Parts: sequence; C-alpha cells; structure tokens
Amino acid sequence: MIPDEIEIDVTARDIAEGKPGKCERCPIALAVRRIFPNDDIRVDSIIWIGDNWDARFDTPEVACDFIDRFDSGQEVSPFKFTAVRR
Repeated sequence: MIPDEIEIDVTARDIAEGKPGKCERCPIALAVRRIFPNDDIRVDSIIWIGDNWDARFDTPEVACDFIDRFDSGQEVSPFKFTAVRR
C-alpha cells in the first residue's frame, strides 16, 4: 500500500549515481526507488509510482529546483523533503 505522504532522503550516493535529463534515473527517482524497490518510478513535476502510474505525488518546489540544477550540471547537495499524494 502506498501512503499519502512520503519522506524522501536524497543522498550523496543518489546524486553520484543519478543521470541528468533522465526522469527514471535522477537522484530523486533513485531515492524513491529505495522506498518502493519493485515499482516503476519517474520524476518530473509529479513523482509517478507504479506499473500504471497509479500513485502520483506532487513534487515540491525545492525538489523541482534541485532537478533543474542537477539537469543543468550545477552543483547540488543531499536534501530531504516530503511529497504529498495527489
């Protein structure tokens, strides 16, 4: 069962292993995959979880800013945030 809120902890390892411009391989997606290891994960303005994308979470502004910086090659740091289910 997928909860209404999830705490996401993006680590230095997630950042090192993440791929810029890849919604399924960004550091946030890697962090979410630790919580839901058997589900498909995609991250953009919405965090999509599940084979049919049946669970959607709003991506907070702080996480969207992180994605923009990461994808453009800027330095980013580990951080935590809460995502709320739509």
